[in-house]
Amino acid sequence: MGVLKTALVGIVSALLLASCGGSASNTSPYTEHGPGFAAARAEWRLAPSVAGSAGQGIPLGNAIIDLQIGECDPLGGPCLVDHATAKYGRALQELHTLENLPDAMQTPAERRTWNRTVRALDRFFGTPGLVG
Repeated sequence: MGVLKTALVGIVSALLLASCGGSASNTSPYTEHGPGFAAARAEWRLAPSVAGSAGQGIPLGNAIIDLQIGECDPLGGPCLVDHATAKYGRALQELHTLENLPDAMQTPAERRTWNRTVRALDRFFGTPGLVG
């Protein structure tokens, strides 16, 4: 059963990557990406195109879901963090921070938090200067 489960996880991961436009780019500082990274990165790349609209929080929420799923076994096993997903926890915290900041009329402190958080996520996803 273990071999079958491993094969199925590989197939599901390959299908997820293919459905998100191929493999994750190596422009991120993390050379090995875990499952969910490519989908979350695609959502992060979509974020600037909906900024200022009613749906601006949707890509952030979807990226959070993608990374959370990536930390867990898609076949219902335990959630494990390995070297490929070790940075997901911090990225999830940063995405939640952005999601909870006001969309407009930010205080100077909120704006500094937004700038710092966006820079951190741009580093994580390998998209320097994409947002902001």
